Amino acid sequence: MEYGHLEPSEQRRYKAEIVRTQLHRLGGIPLESPLLTNLIVESMPNRDLVEGDLSWRSRIRYTTAKSIEDGTTYWRIGMYPYHSSQPVPVVDFPLVARELRDLELHKLNLLGVRELEATLSSRGRILLQFMVDPRFEPTHVAKEIERQCIQLWGELAKRKISLFFTPYSGSKAKPSKRSGQPSVHSPYRRVRQGDILLGGGLRSVTEEVSFGPRRFSYQVSAGGFWQIHRCAPSTLMGTMLTMLRPTLGECALDLYAGAGLFTAALADAVGSEGTVISVEGSPVTHRDARSNFAPDGPSRSDNSKETRVEVIRGDVAQSLQDLKAAHSLGQIPTPDAVVLDPSREGANRKVLERLNELKPGRILYVACDPAALGRDTAILRELGWDLVQVRAFDMYPNTHHVETLALFHRAPARIRPARLSKRHK
Repeated sequence: MEYGHLEPSEQRRYKAEIVRTQLHRLGGIPLESPLLTNLIVESMPNRDLVEGDLSWRSRIRYTTAKSIEDGTTYWRIGMYPYHSSQPVPVVDFPLVARELRDLELHKLNLLGVRELEATLSSRGRILLQFMVDPRFEPTHVAKEIERQCIQLWGELAKRKISLFFTPYSGSKAKPSKRSGQPSVHSPYRRVRQGDILLGGGLRSVTEEVSFGPRRFSYQVSAGGFWQIHRCAPSTLMGTMLTMLRPTLGECALDLYAGAGLFTAALADAVGSEGTVISVEGSPVTHRDARSNFAPDGPSRSDNSKETRVEVIRGDVAQSLQDLKAAHSLGQIPTPDAVVLDPSREGANRKVLERLNELKPGRILYVACDPAALGRDTAILRELGWDLVQVRAFDMYPNTHHVETLALFHRAPARIRPARLSKRHK
């Protein structure tokens, strides 16, 4: 909560200045351009948010931290102080949804648990995923934590609460002689063998997103990616549709697609004569996308039941190379519209150059880091693209993060900007 000391309106003013600065310094957009002079950071809708800029997170991952209470050692939910690798116990996190805060997770003794991820779905179901230290027996850990949870909340299934315990393997970490817990930086790898489901018995949640009369449904697994602000999915979907304007019969690419938030809306828009190609690298989220867009998948609308939806798992740069080959063989149409939603580090030159080789009609870049957007804006301008529209949202209130959507159209023939210096790459 780096900006928790600032009034919300001042936070948004400051974030707008940061976006302008990065698009100017790194992206080369003139400060006097209306794209920058008219830019504001829009507040998020307050639907379902009774506490405004607090309690907006539907997902939170805690580590565990040792707590000495009346001479007894407990393992409680914890977080890392700024620039620290040593977690500390926490009692509350004001940005988390009230339904999760009311569980009072700090009262659980999480001996044997490495991390706890808490999820609140749009349908009000709660999924608690416990990552169990491999040096503890998952069955014993699960039994003890289930006992505590029932004591705190009553019948779990009735409360729509699922407990999902999954072990880790592949750790080279050794437990501390004093604590019996492994070191903070253990390189754990999740495995499926030994998973335990209790309470409501779910290892995934159903997310529903509405935009106007459209309603889409998604299955999102524990550990899979989904937007953390409760109003973010509908806001992003609506903004994508109004900025990118996909139409019937078009071919659209959804790069870094996750479980398919944008894929579903694109498929609905292009209809049965259109094509949507989704590319995602995460194995967990890719499996969700494959399920969501199976012929009878929950993310297909009436308009997209017959839409050709290709779900690809792989590195985006390599997948674009493969798509270029498929295009040259006539296996896929020329892309008309592209949604590019990379992680914080941005798309990078290789991805943008390979995307440019496919000669798409327009690109919507969804950025969670203004500096990465500025750098990639400069690369796209060098490749012959114009930035034509920018919108920014305060999707992470009380933090320094800001979400920006930038629309690029292919520029008319003209003298293109000089190739970037190394610092822009």
